Amino acid sequence: MKTLIKFTVVLIVGVMGSAYGLTLKECIDAALLNNPELKKSRAEFNSFKERKQQSLAGLLPSINLSISRAKVDQERSDNRQFAINQKYTTESDSLTLRQPLYRPSLLRNYEKSKFNVYAQNNRLNYKEDLLEMKVIEAYFQLFQSSAIKNLTEKRINLLKEQEVAAEKSIVAGIGTITEKVELRAAADKANVEMISINQNILAGLNELSFLTGITIGEKNDFSFKESSFNLIDEKTIGEWESKALSQNFSTNAKKDEIIAAEKDLLSQKYARYPSLDLTLQMARGSSESTFFVNSETKSNSIGISLLVPIYQGGIISSRIRESAHKLEAEKQALMFEEDELKKSVQRAYFGMKENLKLIDALLTAIQSAKIELDANIKSSKAGIRRQLDVLIAQQKLIKVQNDLIQAKVNVVLFWAQLNMLSGNLDGETISFLNNLIDR
Repeated sequence: MKTLIKFTVVLIVGVMGSAYGLTLKECIDAALLNNPELKKSRAEFNSFKERKQQSLAGLLPSINLSISRAKVDQERSDNRQFAINQKYTTESDSLTLRQPLYRPSLLRNYEKSKFNVYAQNNRLNYKEDLLEMKVIEAYFQLFQSSAIKNLTEKRINLLKEQEVAAEKSIVAGIGTITEKVELRAAADKANVEMISINQNILAGLNELSFLTGITIGEKNDFSFKESSFNLIDEKTIGEWESKALSQNFSTNAKKDEIIAAEKDLLSQKYARYPSLDLTLQMARGSSESTFFVNSETKSNSIGISLLVPIYQGGIISSRIRESAHKLEAEKQALMFEEDELKKSVQRAYFGMKENLKLIDALLTAIQSAKIELDANIKSSKAGIRRQLDVLIAQQKLIKVQNDLIQAKVNVVLFWAQLNMLSGNLDGETISFLNNLIDR
């Protein structure tokens, strides 16, 4: 029922998507529901889970029913005299139960399969987080392109106003053709940039549509909620590393695989031990012969079977060595993965901290650029400054504003990556990211 409700919601917002756009949370929900690669991974996990049941079956009793019917045409003679021809039907029915009493290798195999399933579940969760991270990156990069497009549109409009002002200045005899040409060149350059920006937006929409499986429409009136944005920096690098080492789905999967490898090594060692089974059988049979007509037998039996491995060509020792080497390989792989995880956490953390400091510097730079632009505009109206000076001041302001957008998006993406590496890209984190944007 929950899946049906989610599908209905995604279907509704998917129809609206081409007109209104989707929130980040809606995009992630759609991706988790529709992405074919993730569907494949889930199907593979469901298939893999059956191995646990299969290994458990080896510990449980097995019951078999055997029914046999045969028609016999027998010709018999003694000392080549008195030939006797008999035709009769034989029947044989049996019900057999076998219960393993002592097979430690089977128990270890079952434990191994359990931890392998845990590992695959962590792998699946990690793939879901990777998909969510791809959607987050695509969504905020699209947000960045849309914000830069808005700034570029404002820039183009300002250039048009400046060009009109330059023409009036020429008519008044205080302007120059050079100013008008420079403004026209700047406008042409801005139009070229707009083409590139529109292509980036189109590519971003296509990427997001492929990830979510539904059509995503453009929405240009995005902005950051500064009050929520200020809550991003909340943990030290030590806390992030500790959380990542204990909760990262990929490393936890590797830990489960190590335990499974240990169980497999024990299973191979127990292959040298004797095995003990309990057997119960109920059988009935009927047949005929020269001496017995319509004979029938019934028997019930109970017994214990003991199997002691003595010599199998060295295969058990070889399998033990193979399992030991696999276990060592898994341990070394975990060490390597944990080192790489620490590096990834450090890169994301220091990248986030750097951009947070950059944001503070850029906010100050924007105020300075605005003051410079206002001064140039007033001076231009007074005839002290030229329109080119105003143009240069505007370009400085727009560049700083673009850098601010880039820095904010970088902070969000680095913070999201830290949560993904820490196995914390859950509903609460997604909601926080979703609420960063004022729609």
